[in-house]
Amino acid sequence: MALKVLHIIPSLAKGGAERLALDICKELSSRQGIEVKLIYLHPVNQYEKLSEGVQIEYVPAAVHLSVLRKSVANVEKLNAAIASFNPDIIHTHLFEAELVSRWNIKSGTTYFSHAHWNTIELQKPKIKSLFSKRGIIDWFVYRNMLKAYKACLNRFITISGNTTNFYKENLPDFIERIHYLPNGIDTKLFAPLKPREISKKESVKIISVGSLIERKNQLFQIEIAEILRSRGLNFHLNIVGQGKMYAAIKQRIEELNLAEYVTLTGISDAVEALYQNADIFLHTAKYEPFGLVIVEAMAAGLPVICFNGGGNKELIENGKNGYLIQEFDSQTFADRIIELSQTPELYTYASNYAIESVKKYDIAPYVDELLKLYQIKP
Repeated sequence: MALKVLHIIPSLAKGGAERLALDICKELSSRQGIEVKLIYLHPVNQYEKLSEGVQIEYVPAAVHLSVLRKSVANVEKLNAAIASFNPDIIHTHLFEAELVSRWNIKSGTTYFSHAHWNTIELQKPKIKSLFSKRGIIDWFVYRNMLKAYKACLNRFITISGNTTNFYKENLPDFIERIHYLPNGIDTKLFAPLKPREISKKESVKIISVGSLIERKNQLFQIEIAEILRSRGLNFHLNIVGQGKMYAAIKQRIEELNLAEYVTLTGISDAVEALYQNADIFLHTAKYEPFGLVIVEAMAAGLPVICFNGGGNKELIENGKNGYLIQEFDSQTFADRIIELSQTPELYTYASNYAIESVKKYDIAPYVDELLKLYQIKP
């Protein structure tokens, strides 16, 4: 009898959590004796190509919690879809999927929450916060989720040491149900087509991939670009992604007359090809629970220069597969970019080390470990 696994996620918009969910489902689908389905709650799929071969279904669902009034749940279609598939495992990604899928607990099913980051809704409110309206709402949401997690004997998959510590601190009653499993990718999709080399005579191609939001801090990358230009480096920075900060970043590029050096590409359906055409990966997020794009870039043989934003310190070995910078010092970031681009032997070493260091994050061994967790009794 097949093991039936249902993944639920808010949408399939471009993002690390969404890509991982699809990669997991594709790999699980390739295993004998497993039936997999992915449900998304909003009609957004920016991964149409990656979705091929995955059993997916759009099922609208929403829950609106209210402190003063009766909470409203529109989960009838989701409940029907769950009953129809009759899963042994329900594996959810991101908080909205947690909320709607645990409104009605299905008996005989094991529930897993994928902790893609330090979920703010699960941060235990402090007593003093209860004297504010925001604090009361936070406490209400937190208590409701604790109740739901206890009802379904919930298990949690954390993606980094940083995230693991957050969940253990804020969900102390579930410490034995928190499992550390770093994310995985299909490394074959990103493998370099040929050994990477860099020449002092050529333009250095720098790439950044991520949502254009304040936390990802792409405005800081424009400061770095300005310094690189002032030092005479022949380079081009390709910023891939979209988001609320697009206009501010574009304006800053124009103010500094950097249009010749910096491109805002927007969303790409061929990010693997963009990695192939780059030399160095730049990542400036203020906080990063794991950094799936860092793993993708290293799988493509790109040395990484990034800020120490939390979980990514588990990925970067300073001076080996890139550089982990401790402060937002644009001069230091520029120094490391120039050092890599002007030292071919150092660049080749870092590129090769990056490829080797991400082999342990391949999706196949990742799913092997995930299946072991699935087999744990509730």
